[in-house]
Amino acid sequence: MAATPSSDTFQEWIPTLALLSVGSLYAAYYLKRVASKPIIACGNPKLQEFLQKHVPSIFQVYWPPFWCFQGHAHTILAVGFRIFISKTYRREVTETPDGGEIFLDWMDADDTSTINKARRPTVIIMPGLTGSSKESYIMHYADDMHRLGFRSVVFNQRGYGGSKLRVRGFMCSISQTPRGFCAGNTEDIHFVVSHVKKLYPDAPVAVIGLSIGGIILLNYLAEYGDKAPLVGALPVSAAWDLMKSNRSLEENLNWLLFNSYLTNNLRNYLKSHAHMIEDKYDVEHVLQSRTIYQFDDRVTAKMFGYRNADHYYTEASPYGKIDKIKIPTLCLNAADDPFAPLKTLPLTSASKSSHVAIAVPQYGGHLGFMQGTVPVGKTLISKVLSEFMSGVFNHPDDFLQ
Repeated sequence: MAATPSSDTFQEWIPTLALLSVGSLYAAYYLKRVASKPIIACGNPKLQEFLQKHVPSIFQVYWPPFWCFQGHAHTILAVGFRIFISKTYRREVTETPDGGEIFLDWMDADDTSTINKARRPTVIIMPGLTGSSKESYIMHYADDMHRLGFRSVVFNQRGYGGSKLRVRGFMCSISQTPRGFCAGNTEDIHFVVSHVKKLYPDAPVAVIGLSIGGIILLNYLAEYGDKAPLVGALPVSAAWDLMKSNRSLEENLNWLLFNSYLTNNLRNYLKSHAHMIEDKYDVEHVLQSRTIYQFDDRVTAKMFGYRNADHYYTEASPYGKIDKIKIPTLCLNAADDPFAPLKTLPLTSASKSSHVAIAVPQYGGHLGFMQGTVPVGKTLISKVLSEFMSGVFNHPDDFLQ
């Protein structure tokens, strides 16, 4: 007679069976609800055809880490999992028409490119809020372009990357007051793009803008239309409606994880340049800011001629400006981005646009977009960046026709 398993044996297997059941349910949820293709909003069939041919990654299933796909965690952990890349830049110090100082950090790709230097494609990289060429994610994108043999240059905003706020000229539009940067002001990006084109008039130029860099880029594209001397633009994790984004960032968890951190960075930025503006602004009052909104209301808005933060956010929002953009533009936003959630994205306008497409993976957070089980390799941003820039530089006629 065959022996029957004892009740003790069943009890020993209960934890294992329970774990397998939970794991199976989680795997089923991940495969059905998490791993999915991005939403694509694009109104121009020719642009969509161009993207399908040259940027296939935005039409494929995006696989965020199965153990980390929620927006907050994705945003934070992406920083820790990003492998540090030490890159050597060639620094150029430039002076703006109003006497300001901007540091440009170049990676020329002389050792990887087969293209003549005069005609070598150039990618301008615009960091996010309080970021510079020293940030790990910026170095990754410069490395991506270096691998492709494209020249890149990081546009460090005034006061970042080691530069100082200063005024020497007599053309400053804000009463010769030293100024930093804001999402709605396009003077500096216009200066940088024009400067790059003067240096290499025969080389095509494209721009990637991250976070607030993406907002500035979108405003520049809308302002200059088909006069912008670019062959393509890639705004990533840009906030389209600054009022709604601000409300999102002031929610309890978002304030704790992101708003307070960035506000502290802004306060430190102000401290390092306080001697330049203390005769114009109540620095001590600004340093008491506990949110980005308070900081913008007390100094940024006033510095750039806005009545207050509400006026600044309304005017600087790219949400209603899509129809003015006339350069091939691919925008990458995650639906769960705490800075710019799905409800703030102008998908309806993009679906009617001639030159703008928005790709929206369900997950990815803010500048996160990690991939794979152990996400130490390149992110989806790097993949899209490499594909898009290769497309606009090597196959421009595929869209222009």
